[in-house]
Amino acid sequence: MVKKEGKQQENGKGDEQRKKNGKGDEQRKKKMNEQQGGEWQGRKRKQGRQDEQGKRMVKKKEKRQENGKRGQQGKKKQERQDERQEKQMKKQERQDEQGKQIVKKEANEQREKQMTRKEGKWQKNGERGQQEKKKQEDKTNGKKSEDKTNGKESEWRKRKANDKRIMRRRTKKIENKRQERQIIRKRSEQRNNKTNEQREKQMTRKEGKRQENGEGGQQGKKQGRQDERQGKRMVKPEEEARKTRRTRKANGEKGRRMEKQMARKEGKRQKNGEGGQQEKKK
Repeated sequence: MVKKEGKQQENGKGDEQRKKNGKGDEQRKKKMNEQQGGEWQGRKRKQGRQDEQGKRMVKKKEKRQENGKRGQQGKKKQERQDERQEKQMKKQERQDEQGKQIVKKEANEQREKQMTRKEGKWQKNGERGQQEKKKQEDKTNGKKSEDKTNGKESEWRKRKANDKRIMRRRTKKIENKRQERQIIRKRSEQRNNKTNEQREKQMTRKEGKRQENGEGGQQGKKQGRQDERQGKRMVKPEEEARKTRRTRKANGEKGRRMEKQMARKEGKRQKNGEGGQQEKKK
């Protein structure tokens, strides 16, 4: 009995030790789980950051593609505008050529009128001279003048009336043509003004869109160059001609002033030279 009790006590001690060891195992398991959970959370956070970075890169790529498409669309629009401007310039040249031809026709018509007037005057003067010669011959011969002059004068008056009618018709035609030209010029000026206003509106719209989209400074510089080119193209040939005339006038006035100054200087030098010669002689 004593032996059994001793064994039971020893076994009880062993059970207590086992329980203590079990508690240590539980603590170890908790620590391992905590360490593994922290690592998993860190990995999860890292993965979330990487996913956010990837999304940002995708958005940047999409924005770049959109900006590229917009740039291509802007280039196409610019090309279309250039083509329209070239067509308008060609139309303007054609209209100018038509105006020149009309002016030439008017000048030719006026010359023809002058020539017809001169010819009529020559004919009238010739007929009158012939009549006066016949009268003087009749007087010298002692004959009375026959009644042939009255018939000639009536024919001459008919011709004169016909010439006046023809001149009136021609003047009416010329006036109508001038009125038509004035109307055409006014319409062309109105069209040009409308096109210029539309271009300015388009340019303002483009600038607003660029500011809203937030394009870079490089694109703004490119647009500034295009605007300068556009402004140079917008300048009409008439304005350029006026500027050149003004510059020529100014240059001519400067040249005249310089010539006057040089002449004065030469005169002074000659006077001074003559004075020096006289002093030498004295």
